[in-house]
Amino acid sequence: MGSLAARGSENSRTSDGGASRKCPQGLGYRGEGSRLRTRQEMSYKSPEKVLLDVLVTATAVTSVVGTRIFPLLAPASSALPFVTWRRTGIERTQTLGSPHGVPRVSVDYTVVAASYNQAREAADAMRRTLDGYGGTVDNTVVEQVSLENEVDDFVTLAGSDQPPSYSVTQSYDIWWRE
Repeated sequence: MGSLAARGSENSRTSDGGASRKCPQGLGYRGEGSRLRTRQEMSYKSPEKVLLDVLVTATAVTSVVGTRIFPLLAPASSALPFVTWRRTGIERTQTLGSPHGVPRVSVDYTVVAASYNQAREAADAMRRTLDGYGGTVDNTVVEQVSLENEVDDFVTLAGSDQPPSYSVTQSYDIWWRE
């Protein structure tokens, strides 16, 4: 499984045949014009927004990563550690007459940090915050969140002369009411 790395990810082979992670220069989450959008400007209804709000208000998480939690790509100027997230799938169960109304969304969160211990600390704080969570934020109901998988890895940040950074990717399933 490839790691969703900081600032996007592309897997490539080095000239010596070893696997390495190369990440293209990322621009962050861009809205209108060229400015970065904030979480308050994300007005759509989704379970990802609920979990973003849960993470940025959890002291255990923000004490490690602050509010540096980004959809898909982290801005190139982001300090370590930070978290990126991406939706990896959705399953809508059908009944005889219509959709069930409680889809399961799969989301990957990737922590990127300068040290393995810092990556683990952030990932463990996220697990304690999200695994088993259920609640309502801004009229969006999340029934349950379940951690399904976790992978340790490394990434080479785009435009960086630094050694590879450590990463932990967590895969969650989220059941929510549309």
